[in-house]
Amino acid sequence: MIKPAKKLTAFAAASLTVVLLTGGLAIAGQHKGPPPSHHGKMMTIMDTDSDGRISQDEFTAFNTQRFDQMDSNGDGFIDADERKEHHQKRHPKPE
Repeated sequence: MIKPAKKLTAFAAASLTVVLLTGGLAIAGQHKGPPPSHHGKMMTIMDTDSDGRISQDEFTAFNTQRFDQMDSNGDGFIDADERKEHHQKRHPKPE
Protein backbone atom coordinates (compact mmCIF):
# COMPACT_ATOMS: atom_id res chain seq x y z
CA MET A 1 0.00 0.00 0.00
CA ILE A 2 1.24 3.50 -0.90
CA LYS A 3 1.59 5.84 2.05
CA PRO A 4 -0.52 9.04 1.98
CA ALA A 5 2.58 11.27 1.87
CA LYS A 6 3.90 9.45 -1.21
CA LYS A 7 0.46 9.70 -2.87
CA LEU A 8 0.45 13.44 -2.21
CA THR A 9 3.98 13.81 -3.59
CA ALA A 10 3.11 11.82 -6.72
CA PHE A 11 -0.10 13.84 -7.19
CA ALA A 12 1.79 17.13 -6.73
CA ALA A 13 4.45 16.07 -9.23
CA ALA A 14 1.83 15.03 -11.79
CA SER A 15 -0.12 18.26 -11.27
CA LEU A 16 3.02 20.35 -11.66
CA THR A 17 3.86 18.53 -14.89
CA VAL A 18 0.39 19.22 -16.29
CA VAL A 19 0.57 22.89 -15.30
CA LEU A 20 4.01 23.31 -16.86
CA LEU A 21 3.01 21.56 -20.07
CA THR A 22 -0.25 23.44 -20.51
CA GLY A 23 1.43 26.71 -19.56
CA GLY A 24 4.04 26.07 -22.22
CA LEU A 25 1.30 25.47 -24.77
CA ALA A 26 -0.46 28.65 -23.74
CA ILE A 27 2.74 30.63 -24.09
CA ALA A 28 3.45 29.02 -27.45
CA GLY A 29 0.01 30.16 -28.59
CA GLN A 30 0.89 33.77 -27.79
CA HIS A 31 3.17 34.20 -30.81
CA LYS A 32 4.14 37.87 -31.03
CA GLY A 33 5.81 37.88 -34.45
CA PRO A 34 4.34 37.92 -37.90
CA PRO A 35 1.91 35.16 -38.87
CA PRO A 36 3.64 31.91 -39.90
CA SER A 37 2.54 32.44 -43.51
CA HIS A 38 4.74 35.55 -43.58
CA HIS A 39 7.81 33.42 -42.86
CA GLY A 40 7.01 31.11 -45.77
CA LYS A 41 6.56 34.09 -48.07
CA MET A 42 9.89 35.56 -46.97
CA MET A 43 11.59 32.21 -47.55
CA THR A 44 10.20 32.11 -51.09
CA ILE A 45 11.31 35.68 -51.81
CA MET A 46 14.81 35.23 -50.40
CA ASP A 47 15.43 31.76 -51.91
CA THR A 48 16.21 33.07 -55.39
CA ASP A 49 17.57 29.75 -56.72
CA SER A 50 14.54 27.81 -55.32
CA ASP A 51 16.64 25.14 -53.64
CA GLY A 52 14.66 25.32 -50.38
CA ARG A 53 17.55 26.98 -48.53
CA ILE A 54 18.76 30.54 -48.10
CA SER A 55 22.45 31.01 -48.70
CA GLN A 56 24.45 33.79 -47.12
CA ASP A 57 24.63 35.47 -50.54
CA GLU A 58 20.82 35.32 -50.93
CA PHE A 59 20.33 36.63 -47.40
CA THR A 60 22.82 39.47 -47.94
CA ALA A 61 21.33 40.43 -51.32
CA PHE A 62 17.82 40.58 -49.86
CA ASN A 63 18.89 42.70 -46.91
CA THR A 64 21.01 45.00 -49.07
CA GLN A 65 17.97 45.59 -51.29
CA ARG A 66 15.79 46.25 -48.22
CA PHE A 67 18.40 48.68 -46.85
CA ASP A 68 18.58 50.53 -50.15
CA GLN A 69 14.77 50.84 -50.20
CA MET A 70 14.78 52.29 -46.69
CA ASP A 71 17.71 54.68 -47.31
CA SER A 72 15.56 57.04 -49.36
CA ASN A 73 18.13 59.86 -49.49
CA GLY A 74 20.98 57.48 -50.44
CA ASP A 75 23.40 58.67 -47.76
CA GLY A 76 24.26 55.14 -46.58
CA PHE A 77 22.37 55.50 -43.31
CA ILE A 78 18.80 54.87 -42.20
CA ASP A 79 17.62 57.59 -39.87
CA ALA A 80 14.47 57.65 -37.75
CA ASP A 81 12.46 59.50 -40.42
CA GLU A 82 13.39 56.98 -43.12
CA ARG A 83 12.56 54.07 -40.82
CA LYS A 84 9.19 55.62 -40.00
CA GLU A 85 8.48 56.32 -43.68
CA HIS A 86 9.34 52.74 -44.61
CA HIS A 87 7.14 51.37 -41.83
CA GLN A 88 4.21 53.55 -42.92
CA LYS A 89 4.57 52.34 -46.51
CA ARG A 90 4.59 48.69 -45.43
CA HIS A 91 1.82 49.07 -42.84
CA PRO A 92 -0.60 51.77 -44.01
CA LYS A 93 -3.30 52.81 -41.56
CA PRO A 94 -6.79 51.76 -42.68
CA GLU A 95 -9.02 54.64 -43.69
